[in-house]
This record gives sequence, C-alpha cells and structure tokens, in this order.
Amino acid sequence: NSQTNYAEIIEIIGPSLDPKTFSFLAIKENDLNYEFNKNIINEVKDLDKTNYKDRKDLRSTSFVTIDGENAKDFDDAVYAEKLPNKKGWKILVAIADVSHYVKLNSYLDQEARDRGNSVYLPNLVIPMLPEELSNNLCSLKPNLDRLCLTVEITLNDRGIKQSHKFFQSIINSKQRLTYEQVEDVINNDISSKLDINIIRVINCLHKVYQLLDK
Repeated sequence: NSQTNYAEIIEIIGPSLDPKTFSFLAIKENDLNYEFNKNIINEVKDLDKTNYKDRKDLRSTSFVTIDGENAKDFDDAVYAEKLPNKKGWKILVAIADVSHYVKLNSYLDQEARDRGNSVYLPNLVIPMLPEELSNNLCSLKPNLDRLCLTVEITLNDRGIKQSHKFFQSIINSKQRLTYEQVEDVINNDISSKLDINIIRVINCLHKVYQLLDK
C-alpha cells in the first residue's frame, strides 16, 4: 500500500536566486538570534553617556583610525610622536571602552555572552552588541568624543620599550584613514589631500613600525 506524504510550508524566506535568502537560511539553520529583546532595548536607552569623570582627556591628541575601505565600525585608534628633547618615541593606542556601557551581568552582558561574537554574512552583520553600541558609542568615528581604554608606551631611539601605562580616557579621532591612504603617505604620493598634521602622525607611526620591525 502506497502512502502519500505531505509537506507543510512553515515560512517563505525569499527567492532562491536572491543572496539575502541564503543569509536568512543560514540564520534559520544555525538558530542565530538576530534581534534584541525589550530588556536589552530598554537597557540601551538608559546607558550612561555623560559620565566622563576621572578619565584622561586626550581629545586634543591627533588620534587616527586605520581600516579597510568598507569598514563599518572603528575599534581602535593610534597616535605616535617623537619625544621632545629626548631620543625616543611616545605611542598611544586606544580601544573603545565597552565596559563603560556593558555592566557585569546586565542584560547586555548576558546576551553578549550567549552570542559570543558577531556573525558576518554576505549582506548583513548580526552584531554581538546592539548597533547603538557596536556602530555608534563604541565606534571611534572621527570628530566625535568617545570613551576609551588607552595604553601609553615609550620607546627609546632603538625601539626598546622604556615604560607603559594603561588608563581610561576620552578621545576624539581626527581622521578615519584607509590602508590605501596610509600607503600613499608612506610612498610620498603627492596627491594626498590629508592635513599636514595627519601626515606627520602617519610618518611617526611608520618610523615606530620600522624601529620595532628592525
């Protein structure tokens, strides 16, 4: 006796030739959580965005970010300068201070632990943290005040580390650079339209790199 089997359509994801369909299929097959619940949304609304006390103010320092052409978020900023009246260098590296916003065992913290990482698909990103954090408050966009954790490193003229210290800071990145722009400056491409101060920072960073590489 032949038995007829029936299938039921549960959900229509999209046309089979649309790349977005494959992203949503991957989301479904791997049971990825691509939305944030009300508790997290409410927590984001109540984030402390004004408490800057006890932070070192580095907003006048010419930090730059260096990323790919299509980068959406900027996690770290860098700066280097020759030490005055000394043979040596000062380097600053700043990363977004996510811990200022994501408190231990908060809804944001628990959700980030569950997700473990952001997921990158061909046409979309499922972030570990809501976009208000991942693409805004914790993204070191140019000409915006951002809370950071910073390390200050001093090197002698041979590239040997003399000291380092970590501290909480507030910075204001002066330029969003691409790898191509930095390469043009290093290669003395006269077509560069960057501010002379930014060019100086790039050249200092490159000299420090050469010292460390040597």
